[in-house]
Amino acid sequence: MNLTSPTGKDYNVEVFETASWSNWLADSEDGVGEEDVMPFNVKANTAYYIVVYGKDSAEFGPDPYTLSFGML
Repeated sequence: MNLTSPTGKDYNVEVFETASWSNWLADSEDGVGEEDVMPFNVKANTAYYIVVYGKDSAEFGPDPYTLSFGML
């Protein structure tokens, strides 16, 4: 999975396997202007929860980001 933040922003991403956030799978916290790349394995018939957030409250806003996936 790849996260591309808006220009000049530092967004981060985390992946969980359960809605209770108890089974953390992966995260990425690369810096401003860097693409966050996170490989993780998926299982059939399993829900995944993806959280995208700013490094701090000033970083996150209405600017669009791109979340892309490789082969599933």
